[in-house]
Amino acid sequence: YALLTNPDQLSALRADPAAITNAVEEILRYYGPAETSTLRWALQDFEMDGQQIERGAPLLFLLASANHDPERFADPETFNISRTDANRHVAFGKGAHICLGLHLARFQMEEGLHLIAQRLKNPQVAGEGTWRRFPGVWGIEALPIRFTPA
Repeated sequence: YALLTNPDQLSALRADPAAITNAVEEILRYYGPAETSTLRWALQDFEMDGQQIERGAPLLFLLASANHDPERFADPETFNISRTDANRHVAFGKGAHICLGLHLARFQMEEGLHLIAQRLKNPQVAGEGTWRRFPGVWGIEALPIRFTPA
């Protein structure tokens, strides 16, 4: 979806197939699979941005928001497969709570995008896509496309 709605980026990927790894990282940054992290609880009282958080308070971190933070990523609302720091996202979480399937997911994305870039000419979104309605983890459920076989 990210590449079909940004055809200049798809063209850049076709021109440089070696960019596939970085393209996957940018897709994960821009449309990461996790909206939020798992619920956590504050271990102690603390203050953040003027808000007092008490020990035991529930905490929910918005991973999708972190991946679009202008203090972390320059021009974060622009999808750019040549972004040099695209791999600094938190799409799979971080630390002890990182997704165990992250390497498989990256591999599947790389292989799938590689084949799409090679085998589909002029791919276009051909209708309204639907998104899974699962809180916490989301993604495209269906996306009608049209293309000319390569």
